[in-house]
Amino acid sequence: MSDIRPAYDVNYINWMRRSNEDHLDHSHKEMEDYPPAIATRIERAYSMYDPFVWVDENDFIDLDRMVQINSHNTTIQHPVKRCVHQNTENEANYQCQVSSVQLENPRRSNMNGSTSQDDVSFHRSQFSMAWLLKFTKGTLDVKFDTLFLVLIVGIQWEGHLAGADQNTIDDIIHALVKIKDESINKTERERIDDLSKCCVRQYTKGCFLFRVVNETLRADNRDKLDTLGPYCYLVFNYISYRTRDDRSLRRRLYELFQPTNMSYVYLYRGDYVTREIFEEYRQAVGQSEKYFRWTSFVSTSKDRLVAEIFVKNVLYEIQISSVTSADQFADLNGVAICVIEQEVLLTPNTRFRVKEVIPGSPCEPHVVKIEIVPSFIYIVQ
Repeated sequence: MSDIRPAYDVNYINWMRRSNEDHLDHSHKEMEDYPPAIATRIERAYSMYDPFVWVDENDFIDLDRMVQINSHNTTIQHPVKRCVHQNTENEANYQCQVSSVQLENPRRSNMNGSTSQDDVSFHRSQFSMAWLLKFTKGTLDVKFDTLFLVLIVGIQWEGHLAGADQNTIDDIIHALVKIKDESINKTERERIDDLSKCCVRQYTKGCFLFRVVNETLRADNRDKLDTLGPYCYLVFNYISYRTRDDRSLRRRLYELFQPTNMSYVYLYRGDYVTREIFEEYRQAVGQSEKYFRWTSFVSTSKDRLVAEIFVKNVLYEIQISSVTSADQFADLNGVAICVIEQEVLLTPNTRFRVKEVIPGSPCEPHVVKIEIVPSFIYIVQ
C-alpha cells in the first residue's frame, strides 16, 4: 500500500475553514480560504499522511478529524475542508473532503533515522502529539496522577517485552515513584516538569528504554502509542518546557532579526551512515532548500573526543543556534547519569542542512558538517 496520498496540482486545491464557532456545520457557506502559502503547507502534510500540521504558532490542524484547534484553548475549533478543483472539458467539479480520513503509515525514515524531505511542516514530535490528543481526547489537558499511572504501566510492559532485567525495570520505576512522592505538594505543572526531568535521566541509563523508544520513533510505530507515548511526551516536554516562559514572542522576534545577538552551540555525534545516505549528503552540500531530519531523539556531545568513541563510520559536526533552535535541544548537564559525556539531547524531527562533507579513509571516518534548521515556531511567515 502506498504511503503517500495521490497528489494534485496545488493550483487546483482549496483548503478552507469555517470562521465561526459552529463545529457541526460543514457547508460551503461562510467558509474562507487559507492563504496560498499556508494551504500549500497543509497539502504537503496531508499528502505525507502527517496527522497534524501547524497553521501558525497558535493553531494546528488535526488532519484526522479535519479540525483546526487552538493550542492554548482547545475549545476553540473550526471545521476544515479540502476541495479538489478538477477541470474537465465540460465542467468544473469540486470534490470536497470534510469528514475524518483514515491515516496510513507515514513515510518511513532511512536506516540512520534521517529523511530527506524538502519540507517538514510539523516541527514537533508527531508521535508524542498523537498520544497527547488520544490520551486527553483532544483537550490537551494532562493531569499528573493519570499520566503517572500510564507511564509506569507502559515502561513495565515494554521492559518485559524487551527482555530487560527486572532489577533494571524496578530501578526506573522506583526513581519515578520517588519523584511522585517528593512532589506531592507542588503544582500540577511543577510535578509534570519534575517527572519529565526524571524521565530524561532514565533515558541516559543506556538500558532498554532509549533503544526501544528510538526504534519506535524511527518506525513511527503507533502500536506502541499507549505504552511509550507517555514517556516520549515527558522527554519531549523536558526539552521544550525550558523555553516555555523564558522569552516573550516580542523578545524572540527581536533576537531573530538581530544577527549580532546570535550565538551558536557546537555539538558532535558519532554514528553510522549507509553509502547511499552519505551520497545524498554529498549532493546536498550548499543546497539551502534541501533538508534532512532525525525522526528520533538524538544524543550528541559538546566534546568531540566523546563523540569519536561512538563513531562507526561518520562524525557529525553540528552547529545549532541557541536562539532560534532553543526549543530543539537540552543540555543534560546535571541530569545525565554519565557526566563526562557532556550530553546534549535533540528533539525528534530536528531538521538540518548539510554544509560540508569530508570523505573518510580506511583509518578515518567521514565528517559531515551540518546546521540545525530553526523550528517552525521561530519562523515568521
